[in-house]
This record gives sequence, C-alpha cells and structure tokens, in this order.
Amino acid sequence: MTPRTTPAPRTSVALVFLSLFAPVAGWAQGDRIVGETIDVRVVDIDAVVVDKKGRPVRGLGPGDFRILEDGVPVEITHFATFGASPEPKEAASASSPEIPSEVVGAASAPALSTVAIYLDDRGTGLSDRRRVLEDVRPFLATLDQGGPDWILGAFRSRFEVLAGPTRDPRILFDVLAELPSDPRSQEWQLAERRAFDGIRDSYQACESTFCTPCVDNWAEMLAIARGHAASAEQRTTWTLNGLADVIGTLSGLPGRKIVLYVGAGFEQRSGMATFSYLADLCEPVRDSSVQSEIFQTILEYDQTNRIDELTAYANSNRVTLHMLDAAGIHPTRRANVDFADSRFVPSSVNDQVRRDNFQNMHFALANETGGTAILNANRPLQALESLTTEWTTYSLGFTPPHPPTGRSHRIRVELVGSAAKGHRVRHRRSYLDKKLEAELVDRLTSTLFLERDTNPLGVEVAVGAADRLGRNRYEVPIEIRLPRAKFLTLPDSRDPRGQARLWMASVSDRGGRSTVRQTLEDIDPVETAGGDTVEHGAIQQSPLHTVVVRIELERGTHRVAIGVRDEIAHTESLISVAVEVDESEN
Repeated sequence: MTPRTTPAPRTSVALVFLSLFAPVAGWAQGDRIVGETIDVRVVDIDAVVVDKKGRPVRGLGPGDFRILEDGVPVEITHFATFGASPEPKEAASASSPEIPSEVVGAASAPALSTVAIYLDDRGTGLSDRRRVLEDVRPFLATLDQGGPDWILGAFRSRFEVLAGPTRDPRILFDVLAELPSDPRSQEWQLAERRAFDGIRDSYQACESTFCTPCVDNWAEMLAIARGHAASAEQRTTWTLNGLADVIGTLSGLPGRKIVLYVGAGFEQRSGMATFSYLADLCEPVRDSSVQSEIFQTILEYDQTNRIDELTAYANSNRVTLHMLDAAGIHPTRRANVDFADSRFVPSSVNDQVRRDNFQNMHFALANETGGTAILNANRPLQALESLTTEWTTYSLGFTPPHPPTGRSHRIRVELVGSAAKGHRVRHRRSYLDKKLEAELVDRLTSTLFLERDTNPLGVEVAVGAADRLGRNRYEVPIEIRLPRAKFLTLPDSRDPRGQARLWMASVSDRGGRSTVRQTLEDIDPVETAGGDTVEHGAIQQSPLHTVVVRIELERGTHRVAIGVRDEIAHTESLISVAVEVDESEN
C-alpha cells in the first residue's frame, strides 16, 4: 500500500446547524475502557473587566472575583492574568480572603489562541461592505505579529476559510484587499423593499376596483408579507449555519477564541418590519385588531431559540462573539421619493422596529458570549481598536463539583469588594459540561478544517487505492499504524495491554461531511525484532499495531482526519491526510 501525498485544496464547511451535536458513531466496540475517570476537569472562564469609560482594569487578583454555577458559588481553583499586571491589588484581594491567593498564575489553558474574522456578505450592501472594509484593513495593519493565530473566513452559501491560520495579520489584509463581493448581496438588500412595493400595489389595485383594501385583498397582502418573511428566515438559517461552522472549526483549539462577525446580520423576527408596515397601513380599515393578528403571525418567524442555541454552542467551545453591524447608522426610508403617496410612507416607528430587529441579534450574541456589539458606527475603526482590550483578560477556572453531565450550566462572575465599585465584568454566561467523546470530536473537527496536525504518538497513515462500489461511490482503505512502544501499559495489572481510541471523519472539497466514527484497540505490549503486520484482529508480530479502516467516498478531493488517543496516558495524536478519488483508481 503506497502512501499518497496529493495536497488538498482549502476545504469549506457545510454543517446543518441542528446536527452539530450528533452522537459519535462506532465502527467497532471494545470492552476495556481505562483512564477516562481520572481526567481533571477544569472550566475556564475569560473575564474582561472595564471601568465606566470602557477602559480595561488591571491588577486584580482571585480575591476580587466570585463564580457561581447555576446560582451556587464554586471555588476558584485556577487564576491567571493575560495582558494585565500579574500582581493582585492588596486591598481588593483582602476583601475576599476565603479564595486563596496561591492560585495566581495557575491557568489551565492560554487566554487567547485564535481570532477569526467572519465576513458575512449575504445581505450586506456593497456600499456598506466597502465602507467597513476600509476600516477593517487598516485595523489589521496596526496589529503586531506573533500574537494569536488569525483566520479570515467568508460566507459563500457556507463558511469558507480564505486565509490563515497565521500569526501575521497583514496576510489577512492582503486577502481582504482583493476579496470579491457576493453578487447576491444586492438581491437581499432589495427584498424588503419589493415586499413593501407588493403590498402597496395590491392596496392600490384593490382601491381602483370595487373592493375594500385590507379587507377583500387581505389574504393577498398577508401572503406577500409571509413570502418575504420566509425568504428572510432562509437567510437567517444560512447565516446561523455559517456562524456555527466557524465556531465548530475553532472548537478543538486550546484557549480562548474570538470571532469578529462583520455583516448586516439577520432579523431576530424575520420579516417583522414588513408585517409592521402592513399593520400600520391596514389599521385604519380593520381597526386595532389587526395589530394583534399581525403580532401572532410575527411570532411564527421568531429566531430567538436559534440564537440561544448558537450562543450555547459558542459558550461550550470558549468562543467569544464580537458583532460588527456593517449597516452602521441605519438610514430612514421616509425620505424615499418612491413613496409619493403619504399613506404608503413607512412610519418612524417602523424604521425603529426594523433597526432594533437587526441590532437585537448583534447584541444578544455578543452579550451572552462575553463579547461586544459595535452598532451605529459608520466608521468603526476606533471601536475595532478598542477590541485589543480583549487581550487584557483574567482567566478564572473551577472544577465542577459533579461528574460530567453532558448538559449546559449557567455561570456568573461577580466582582466583590472594592473591585466592584464602578467596574463591570464581561464573560460567557454558560458552559457545556462535555463528556470525553464530545471533546474528542471538537478537536478532530479543528484538525479537519484547519489542517493543524499534532503527532506525539508517532502515528503513521497511508491511503490505499480506491475500489469502485457503484455510480460515484468508492471504498478507500486507510491504514493507521500505531507504534506499540509509544503506548503506556500497566505490566502489574491482570491485563497488561495498552489501549488506543481511534476516531475519524472526512470532508469533501464540496463541503460534504461524514459522521465521526470511533473504535477502541487493545495494544499488545510485547515487542518483536521484526516481521510483517498481520491483518487487523490477529496477534501483532510487529512493532506497529496496524488498523485498516475502509471508508466510502465520492469521486473528488477529500480530507480525512484521524485521532488516536492513548487511553492510559491520555496522550493524543491528530492527523489529517488528503485523499483524491478519481476514475483512474479503477
């Protein structure tokens, strides 16, 4: 079997948001599980403390904070400062003596590892895009090299990594300078206006005949508003999937991750301004009951639950969302000359409803994940520069007083004593108490999409020739070679064998993604001087324990990620390989 070295192009993610928490599938089952129960679980919380003017507050210690999980205080067991003075203020620390100061500097993970800029072109007007990027590019140019890893991604029906990871932000600057816009963005900008025009045309057409507007043609007018709401809801789904994709891509990376979202966002209640416009227009004819009917219709397109799911997903992966509203100061539509008849001019309240409906989403995502919302800023450079205060972070950690639950828990960080006076703290509001399998899937996902391999176990991977199964279906053997000497064994136990956990997933260049499959392999500790490896399942007579996994792929370019974990030593290798399947394989 000859290994392949064909390079894979930059892959793209295409996840269905509601399937992000799908369980791990197994291709084989083992009956020995060792070591899993001795893992030390630490929940890291990144806290940014600012004063009344939004300036970072430095010099705080562990005694200045209190953490509550589901409303119950928990002990701070880890504490470190990043970008701030490591020396706690004496007065502040003394205010809470029950928290030991010796935890200072004992952070369990680095505070900031990755910053991803997510450019959401869908729905962002060309002029808004051009104006915002004029400030994003110089912001990147002012940043120093050697800090966190930077990633640039955009929304093209799915999230695509365009540049990075890189420690040089200027690389992102160069890509942004040549980045083409999404040609469909203008269509989304015009969609709401077309709905307004359709409602007005229906009103006037009815008025010119023997019918009563808003009564005889009510079903038609409501259908126009519903059609626009359904279209806006679809864009919401795409945008949420894109955000979920970038969170999933970062999920397995260590430390804190920041996502800077740049876009017009989406409506918390899809089509709300159009429904409100319809209610205002028809209330003089149908009386105030129309408002109640319209409100009930609006609730059908409420996206609040999806937003809550997304914030929970970000919090579970230590991802902070900073939301930049690319629309800046939302212009009024009342001065538009196309609304010649005053009856059809949107009210000032309708303009406010529209603006708040978009900006509420920005605020909710940022507030729940410990980030900031940059709103009503036509030139956001100053606000972007203030984001560097995120490098000034306090990392707090605690060990949950319960076994892994697999569910979300609410957390709250409070300032105590003198530190609480005139200061406020931002942090993520929840965390997912992940079980081991979920954490392994997250790390495999990041390896799959960012191609960042780590291989302390010295695992070797070879890709064999594909066998055709049917129309555009191929079976590809993946040979995984495990150096037995690298795996820890317990020679004094009844069963001295080591154990390896293997898990695998793949993604195609078109974004199609497989489920994650896993197995447990017993590793015989006996080493021999040579000999060939026998088929999987037989006794090993080689320094390498070999596993052959056959995966089904379509024709095209794929990337396969393989994770290997020593279940006793808790050491992991994560490897990604390119797999090219074409007609020449037959």
